[in-house]
Amino acid sequence: MTTEEVDPATFAEVYKKLNEGEVAASQLEKMLDQLERQMDDMERIAGFHQSSATPQASADSQTTANKTAAANTTKQPEDKN
Repeated sequence: MTTEEVDPATFAEVYKKLNEGEVAASQLEKMLDQLERQMDDMERIAGFHQSSATPQASADSQTTANKTAAANTTKQPEDKN
């Protein structure tokens, strides 16, 4: 089919459908962006709760507390005499 054979009404209809498809694609992209943001938020929240509930996180915080307590008890008061 050459350009001389294309019916203007057919061309207009195809162009209209192309524009509608682009609008639909844009809307889908926006929806996917929203879903990705929601998934990122859910992963961030789940990661926070999961890491705070793990035994390793508790052990790490206990180790830090023990080191702080040990550092505080090994300091001797200065003799001011």
